[in-house]
Amino acid sequence: MNPALVVAVGGSKESPCPGLGAIMSRHAADSSNRTCLELLVAEPQAEHPVHRAARRVGAAVVAAGEGRPRRDDTGHQFNDFGGFPMTILPAATIAGSTYRSAGWAAITSGMIGFFAYAALMTGVFSRLSGGEERFWTLLFRTHDAGAILQAFLMIPLVLALHHIATQKSTGAGRATVAAGVIALSLMILLMLLGSAGVIADTIYMVPQGVLGVWLIVVGRLVPGVVPRGLRWLGFVSGMGLVLVATFPIAYAVLVDPVIFQVPVPQPFPEAPDSTANGIIHIVLMLGSFMGVLSFPIWSALVGRRLLRA
Repeated sequence: MNPALVVAVGGSKESPCPGLGAIMSRHAADSSNRTCLELLVAEPQAEHPVHRAARRVGAAVVAAGEGRPRRDDTGHQFNDFGGFPMTILPAATIAGSTYRSAGWAAITSGMIGFFAYAALMTGVFSRLSGGEERFWTLLFRTHDAGAILQAFLMIPLVLALHHIATQKSTGAGRATVAAGVIALSLMILLMLLGSAGVIADTIYMVPQGVLGVWLIVVGRLVPGVVPRGLRWLGFVSGMGLVLVATFPIAYAVLVDPVIFQVPVPQPFPEAPDSTANGIIHIVLMLGSFMGVLSFPIWSALVGRRLLRA
């Protein structure tokens, strides 16, 4: 490309020629939809040798048929500038596509989470009723695999809600999205370690409580996406996940600290039959019904609303 044309289009202190931004602005406002090069050729700049060179090069390109707007098969407009295609995709289109992807991920996460919870409860009742160990162990591992995938698919939703919140509130901030992503990431990591027998398979419940706090907070940040009914569901689910998070901590303090031992003993020692152990298991069951069961419903409903964003 002719250096004179580059200087003229880019603009400089030594040249009175406007920069590319100014020409593009006039191009956008021109009802005749002329290209940037046509506007450059038509610029009424006087006597400056750089402009004269730029106008000659621009005129040659326009005369050759280059630089004119065209549309591809999807309807997007392109401008050829010096042989390089340039296109502008509206920000709303990009955001809408991101929200839809996050919405589908959240719906899928909810469906997987519901089936993972069903596998967990089936395994628990099978174990309590004296079922075959191989059967309920398989159900527990099925739950772990489903919960890992559920958490992974929740990350796009966390990022999408953060994007919406920061557009509407300056206080939404990075701490909120960081809490959600870190909680989900830690859950995935700890569930993988628990499945491998490195740590107890209930330690992931601690960051699950952080996710519960995020659920309670995020509904207030994006009221347009999470209406009042879903905010209440998120509050109940979040409180349930916080109750679940107390289990490994209470077990270590009131029953047996072996739960935090690394590597965890295999097989895991049987819990003593004590009042404290009974109470913390009741709290765990209540939190599970409140949070673990309702959380997939919340994520699926929020994902459905994102599809309309």
